[in-house]
Amino acid sequence: DFNDAAQHIFPNLTRENVGHHLPTLVPELKPYLSTENISKLNPLSIQKGDAVLFYEARKIPIKNKQNKKIGIAVYLREFTEHYKLLQKLQEHAEKDWLTGIWNRRKWMNLAKTELKRAKRYGRPLTIAYLDIDHFKLVNDSLGHEGGDTVLIHLVKNISSQLRANDIFGRIGGEEFVILFPELDKENAQNVTQRLLNTVSQEEILAYDQKLKVTISIGATVWEGEDSKVSLEELIQKADKALYMSKAAGRNQATFI
Repeated sequence: DFNDAAQHIFPNLTRENVGHHLPTLVPELKPYLSTENISKLNPLSIQKGDAVLFYEARKIPIKNKQNKKIGIAVYLREFTEHYKLLQKLQEHAEKDWLTGIWNRRKWMNLAKTELKRAKRYGRPLTIAYLDIDHFKLVNDSLGHEGGDTVLIHLVKNISSQLRANDIFGRIGGEEFVILFPELDKENAQNVTQRLLNTVSQEEILAYDQKLKVTISIGATVWEGEDSKVSLEELIQKADKALYMSKAAGRNQATFI
């Protein structure tokens, strides 16, 4: 059985189809019918013209007078605007407000998961710590808004060189960190050199001024030699390597 509201959501629910298998008529409901705890599933999304509507789904058991379960009722409630608001709040909680890449907390969570995966399967990974050379001079000459423009362009430039599974985050100020899954030292050296070249060659327009910036990179590669190493320890090594790049003259990458 179904009411008019359900028929409005699923046009295949007609009186002529009563008696047919529901998942066949409404395949969108199949996961919700076959899972006991449907609260853990993503909201039900239905395409209506150009719009996508989101529904909260609840499954309620139907019992007879002897308290025996004889069926289920699926209750749907449309909450599209509420769901979109939740998505925006989630995004704001995980993304850096200026550049749109992962913030420190979210990056740490993703990186810890990736390190566990690398340890489990014995796969290499590289962590690169980088910041903008002489960024204080940029802020002093262009102001903080001009500095923000430089940061935004830098992130777009670097992001264009990364793979989909690389994890890019802003740690704070002009400091950034990238985790490269499945990247050994030889390939990591090629990638970091490409980043150095790409950044140093880009001309940035900020407040009618054209300028170029460079970055320094410190990196460390984990290739399974220490299964007990923590993410924090790898970050510390990459940070130390960054200071070595700075001391050596900047615009270069150092591996330790």
